[in-house]
Amino acid sequence: MVMGTRRGVWVAVVGAVALVGFGAPPAEAGGPRIIDLGFLPDGKHSHVRDLNERGEVVGASTSGGRLHAVRWDRSGRITDMGTVGSDSTEATLINDSGAVAGFYRCGGSRTCGVRWSASGEPIPLPPLGEGGDSEPTAINEAGLLAGYADVAYDDPRPVRWDCAGQVTRLPLLPGDTRGWAGGIDREGNVVGISATADRVDHPVRWDAAGRVSVLPLPEGRTSGWASKTTADGTILGAAVGPDGVHPVRWDRRGRVTELSGDVSLSPVWISPRGRVVASGSAEGAGWAKRWDPSGRVTDLPPLAGDTYPQPFSVNDSGVAVGRSGSGVSAPHPVRWSESGAVRRLPELPGAFGGWAGEINGRGVIIGVMHYNDASSHAVVWR
Repeated sequence: MVMGTRRGVWVAVVGAVALVGFGAPPAEAGGPRIIDLGFLPDGKHSHVRDLNERGEVVGASTSGGRLHAVRWDRSGRITDMGTVGSDSTEATLINDSGAVAGFYRCGGSRTCGVRWSASGEPIPLPPLGEGGDSEPTAINEAGLLAGYADVAYDDPRPVRWDCAGQVTRLPLLPGDTRGWAGGIDREGNVVGISATADRVDHPVRWDAAGRVSVLPLPEGRTSGWASKTTADGTILGAAVGPDGVHPVRWDRRGRVTELSGDVSLSPVWISPRGRVVASGSAEGAGWAKRWDPSGRVTDLPPLAGDTYPQPFSVNDSGVAVGRSGSGVSAPHPVRWSESGAVRRLPELPGAFGGWAGEINGRGVIIGVMHYNDASSHAVVWR
């Protein structure tokens, strides 16, 4: 959708597609413009969850008192992806081919995994047991899904769903009792956590045949996890020691590199070619860093007057996005340049704060803006 400086309201309905939103205010010269993605008719809230390289976005919008999974195309048009029966749904994953997955509410506070067919029909993913949760957490370009499924209430196991929706339970390390999967690469290798009953976490990788192996930790670290993987198999995770949590990166052969040894930082995101962002906080202040593939580190500062920088995503150019706040006032969406300079992103008129959640390789950014009437609006910056 091409946006100018005109402000207004538009409604477009084509079959199952409907859009309600507001135009964007003028942007700074050379900077991205904000576009309100709006929500479904009768809705008050919308939020984004994932973005692909084609600029397609998925998330959820309220409608009729329930959350509906939605999808925005590259022009900003919203499609209602429906619900599973009478239960709310949310789309959380989209790959570059346009395959979508997420979860639905399947009784009380329980969540159950779902994927959408090419025609847009929601198809529940089979669980491992009755009474527990399940949710896909990653999707690769072939449409394979990784995630977790409970065998009983609050008893998770790592799983992989194939393109037909069949579930495979992935094995744990000997002696471990629970686990989760957080990423899947183009070959179907999965990364995640295998943990003991008393919650000692081990970073692990499952190959395409489902065989599990432990990922090594840096010297002096006692536990950790693997949270994401690039398509080519570079893995992001964390190692834990007496001095806190430290981001680590494993190459395809499983060799580990600790990215921070002087300050406790939680890893957040890894770009397709291995750029990493992480953040941490203590005693009323925060800090954030970015690493390039060679390990060179760049500090990511907050806005002037703020104390908490929090990046959520980074692309291969080194541009990171997230939020900056003071711990007192509402945070604001920000963008860090390749050099690490921070800049506040344009905001919707009347909004009191928000965040930028993801950036793709073309520089398209998605996020959410909040209003005093408790409503939230999904947005995109282009």
